[in-house]
Amino acid sequence: MLDLWFAYRLNKSVFRTTIDGQKLFYPHSVVVGGYIIPSDEVYKHILHGYMAFLIGAVPLGIIGAVFILNNILLGFLGLLLVFVLVYFVWVRIQVRDLDKVK
Repeated sequence: MLDLWFAYRLNKSVFRTTIDGQKLFYPHSVVVGGYIIPSDEVYKHILHGYMAFLIGAVPLGIIGAVFILNNILLGFLGLLLVFVLVYFVWVRIQVRDLDKVK
């Protein structure tokens, strides 16, 4: 249940809707900038991919915990590196055809 609550809160911070109903995607926070989602199909595609990433992060977290038991610093840094690299590659693929928010 906590995982779903966590995923919901992250979704709320990453996906925004303007007053006129336009959906926006902020993969790196509002400070860095966002992207305009042109249609509901693209929104669903990005949302499903984002949720799959979050759900996939749980098993990776378990695997990382095994590393942490052996070496705390190495396990944490390796896990963090994997999460960050996978997320940034996924975001680049998703936003390649989207327009930036002005």
